[in-house]
Amino acid sequence: MAGKYRIDEDKLFQGVSNSLSKALSLANDAESLLKNIESFNHALGLYGFAIEEYGKAISLLESKKLNTKYEVSIGIFNGQSAHNRKFGIAVRDLPSICKDFRSFFEIKANTSSRTQTFHGMDGESVSYASGETGIKEDITHEGFFMSRKTRERCFYEDWDNNIEDWVSPLPIKINRLRSAIKEFRNHIRINFY
Repeated sequence: MAGKYRIDEDKLFQGVSNSLSKALSLANDAESLLKNIESFNHALGLYGFAIEEYGKAISLLESKKLNTKYEVSIGIFNGQSAHNRKFGIAVRDLPSICKDFRSFFEIKANTSSRTQTFHGMDGESVSYASGETGIKEDITHEGFFMSRKTRERCFYEDWDNNIEDWVSPLPIKINRLRSAIKEFRNHIRINFY
């Protein structure tokens, strides 16, 4: 069957269990990184990947059983869009505190001489002109979900040739992120263990 893997029930639930364990492990690592001011963005990046792993578990659980096997969409494993798809599935299922990404960011000022743009999913973005501060109206709704690219940018400085400047990760509100990680772990433990 094109576009599907056929998986035995025990293998499907092993995948769910492995994905949930990995999500918890990534969330624990993210929280550990919040102890070091230099690692706040790394913590957000790991938290984003924890959410994505949780989305994989949910995707597996949503697979349809056909006779003795489950049909699992290849789309949750292959291609760049798979990452955002799993992230979106997870966000749909998580409590508000775990997915209110706008509240993780604390823009004191764009100190760059150029506009900085941060990307969400499905082409959403928010831009800060030089010297601009605060939380933008663009990201004051639950619809701004960090894209795979934005999650990856938590780990490094990146050159953006369109603006001819370095793009830095967003500044993080540590207490807000810590609360989200705690609730994320609680959500998994309450619903799956």
